[in-house]
Amino acid sequence: MILIENIKKLAGHKGFQRYAKNTTWLLLERVLRIISGLFVGILVARYLGPEQFGNFNYIVSFVGLFAAFSSLGLDVILVRELVKNESRLNSLLGTVFILKLAGAIFTILLIFISFYFTSNDYNTNVMMLIVAMVTIFSSFNVVDLYFQAKVKSKYSVYVNIIMLCLSSIVKVSLVFINASLDAFIWVVLFDSVFLAIGYLYFYFHNNLSIKEWKFESKVAIDLLKDSWPLIFSGVAITIYMRIDQVMIKEMLDLNAVGQYAAAVKISEGWYFIPMLLGASLSPAIINAKKIVKDCIIQGCKVFILLWFGWHC
Repeated sequence: MILIENIKKLAGHKGFQRYAKNTTWLLLERVLRIISGLFVGILVARYLGPEQFGNFNYIVSFVGLFAAFSSLGLDVILVRELVKNESRLNSLLGTVFILKLAGAIFTILLIFISFYFTSNDYNTNVMMLIVAMVTIFSSFNVVDLYFQAKVKSKYSVYVNIIMLCLSSIVKVSLVFINASLDAFIWVVLFDSVFLAIGYLYFYFHNNLSIKEWKFESKVAIDLLKDSWPLIFSGVAITIYMRIDQVMIKEMLDLNAVGQYAAAVKISEGWYFIPMLLGASLSPAIINAKKIVKDCIIQGCKVFILLWFGWHC
């Protein structure tokens, strides 16, 4: 009975309801993405065939090997700082946006240099550069991180669901008109452009403006001091997640990559659960840490005052 009463109290708590709704929105988006992947993804895979589908995934995976450099490990750090101090909103968003933009340009440069060490043909390299352009528009995900920090992920979910529907419609249409692989590569870039526009729309909708964003070198240095370990861990995770398809292509052929990629997409669909919970609940964890830290500091001050008062 006591357990049930405590559960009812927890369910009625405003903070719990706020984070529960936020998690539900994120869960809805991920479920729709999985459903889309099962139906539209399978349709595209069958249309392209093992070799072309393998080439598509090889291109995405090869670019993904360098993608960690574009984020610079700043995502978690930005959410933390936004939760801790909202008054620095414009300097934090502006600084991280510029850093991500610089990271994206550096990533594209690395990918271009890597062409000299591969046996890819000219058309494949061009498609890789198209996919690499995604990193530039991904810089606008600082708005998504702002919504995460403010537990307003529903706005990001709106954008992702609309993008998912439009992208699915475009992909199905491309299948029916017998489009080439290049068209599906352009869809990847289209998705990132639409996400950037959608994030900005809802940012403006919340009476905020990117004109107030500003870059501060001191803030950039402080953020990079905290994020550099995350850069290395991000690179390691990315290599672990992406290197398999690149290796299969180099060791076997694109046909094998296509068959492997189709099977992997099903198993990867469940990765979203821990990532979703982490993204949704991280502001609460940061706030809890801040409150506990403040309580400890205040407690120490009271103890010191009492101790001196007792001995004086």
